[in-house]
Amino acid sequence: MSYNINKVGSKQPDQSSNINIGLDDLGNVENIGLGEGIVYNESLGTWGPATFGTGIAGFNLAIFGQGEAANYVGCGYATNVGETLCFYDSNPVNLLESNITFNYVDGTSWMESITLTPGKYEIFMQTDVTFSGSGYFGFILKDTLGNSLSQLALIGNVQTSYGHPTAIMTSLDLTETTTIHAEITNTLGVASNTSQGNVPSQHGVILIRSL
Repeated sequence: MSYNINKVGSKQPDQSSNINIGLDDLGNVENIGLGEGIVYNESLGTWGPATFGTGIAGFNLAIFGQGEAANYVGCGYATNVGETLCFYDSNPVNLLESNITFNYVDGTSWMESITLTPGKYEIFMQTDVTFSGSGYFGFILKDTLGNSLSQLALIGNVQTSYGHPTAIMTSLDLTETTTIHAEITNTLGVASNTSQGNVPSQHGVILIRSL
């Protein structure tokens, strides 16, 4: 009588008919090294190794703002023109810690600026605010010298009259370490910071990708 004749590659079953295999034992998987991920090559029909780098290839992303509830008054900034727009995240995703630093308001999880090392970046930035009436809220990306680094983004129930995007989408090519922040530029019918509640923290999000 024969038994335990099934095999996977060169791996044979044990006395309990269990077959312990690794990825490399499968016919359409290439050798995967330490610290590498695995991706599918559609043209070859095989799975192969992929290196997840920090800023060169792979998951070169930073994400700040994941829908947590926090009252905007905690950031300490007003909602007036010229003020810094803050974003909230108690545990941001930053897979580029050597390139990107989130700078917080002291003792809080409210972020007031971002420091970027030299390099190329793509940035998406969106928020929402509480209004006291019909109006709009505009913000723009600036550096510490006051230079504008993006288009004006404008939100509100009359935004369509102005033709501006509702989010900042910009590309930066930095030759030196630069600190950037979102600055409030236009307001009409916007509630004070003490009346903002959780709206900015739950809707504010920043995505940064290095190139």
